[in-house]
Amino acid sequence: MPKKKASKSRRARSAARPQTARRTTGKATEILNTSGLRKGEILGGISTDGKVPYRLAVMEIDGIAQADQAAALAHASKLGGDLPSRIDSLVLRMTLKEKFKTDRFYWTNEDYAGDSDRAWYQWFGDGDQGDWRKSGTGRVCVVRRVPL
Repeated sequence: MPKKKASKSRRARSAARPQTARRTTGKATEILNTSGLRKGEILGGISTDGKVPYRLAVMEIDGIAQADQAAALAHASKLGGDLPSRIDSLVLRMTLKEKFKTDRFYWTNEDYAGDSDRAWYQWFGDGDQGDWRKSGTGRVCVVRRVPL
């Protein structure tokens, strides 16, 4: 019959445990802090372009009346920002859903690959993403991507 190992004290077990939780928390805190945001911007979360992660700074939501995609892109550019990508839009829905109206979709900056006259949108009510005619009217959210 094997011998029963003596149980270490709680303090000894804690000291022997790797400090990964503390480090992970530290990284998360560092990543999610608001450094790099300008006055009036809201941290929308962490997003990626598929290669590089970045903080998503929401510059403006519904700053102009409903617009077609070209007007939405022009407005965002004038403010020094961009429309969210499809991934950015999903992040915004998860983190700031309550800030967005649900009566109409919001434009993304991505063209629909199957038809150059269409672009992707995000609906914040039910989370739907789809494509719509670029000449149609949608809501506008302007974001800025802040490197981590």
